[in-house]
Amino acid sequence: MAWRAAYLVVGSREGADDAVQDAFERVFRNLSRFDVDRPFAPWLRRIVINCAIDHARGSQRHAELDENVIGSLDGGLEVADDLRLAISAIAQLPLDHRVAVVLRLIYGFSPDEAADILGVRVGTIHSRLSRALKDLRERIEVGDDR
Repeated sequence: MAWRAAYLVVGSREGADDAVQDAFERVFRNLSRFDVDRPFAPWLRRIVINCAIDHARGSQRHAELDENVIGSLDGGLEVADDLRLAISAIAQLPLDHRVAVVLRLIYGFSPDEAADILGVRVGTIHSRLSRALKDLRERIEVGDDR
């Protein structure tokens, strides 16, 4: 889960590896601050996503997802052309829009949770997601015309 989230944000194997390693180091350093009355997975995902964002900002504007890895993102099942096109389109989104899509549509965080993870207002999440979906529709429609 952690590596897939990082990979979708960073867009490279090496970047995902580095982001996850940094995230687990951060988790270990901050384990005493974890609230044991809350679920662990959302806390871990938040740290992973934030580390992945840091790595993505330091590397490139757009992700370049590896075709061999895309199939592993859904548990190794054969990936349909439509899904491959959608994942490729997501990779071309600006980082802030890509992260909004990953948090809301792939990992199912609520707008409030996504806003909390990113440290932005809920309206910002709605705006980024709206713009991302508009951009994705346009990219996918162009891709269908190939």
